Amino acid sequence: MAVTDTDGTDLDFVARWNRLCSGRGDIAGTLGISPISGNKEEVVLRLDLHPGIAQPAGMFSAAALFGLSDIAGTFLAMEHMTLPGSFPLAVQSNLHLLGNVREGTAEARARLIKAGRTLVVTDTTVSTVGDGRLLASVQTTYLNPA
Repeated sequence: MAVTDTDGTDLDFVARWNRLCSGRGDIAGTLGISPISGNKEEVVLRLDLHPGIAQPAGMFSAAALFGLSDIAGTFLAMEHMTLPGSFPLAVQSNLHLLGNVREGTAEARARLIKAGRTLVVTDTTVSTVGDGRLLASVQTTYLNPA
């Protein structure tokens, strides 16, 4: 079991996240995504609402919510790649935007549906931290380049 700090953040997962993202200009850094926890069954990431990712009405942009969910699913799919160091490629995604807010933090929780020889399928929910209001539901299929 991974050691966590007092707010529930999985420090082992954060170290793996930092190894992957360090020194790279990537979308996770651009959006401001924070790693919370992760293992072979589930990955949890968070995103605070800020002006750089808000749509004109001041709520999360659809692109920010999709980006958060895709990055959570991608990191989960990475745990199931057949070739060490290979990167999963999203080949299909189904996004349902179900709600939005003008303040707060969104949390993406990606869960494994199936990890096969050539495909990995994830189911990701994006909800608000605190009251758990559902913002999006996303199912994604990733190619496992074996």
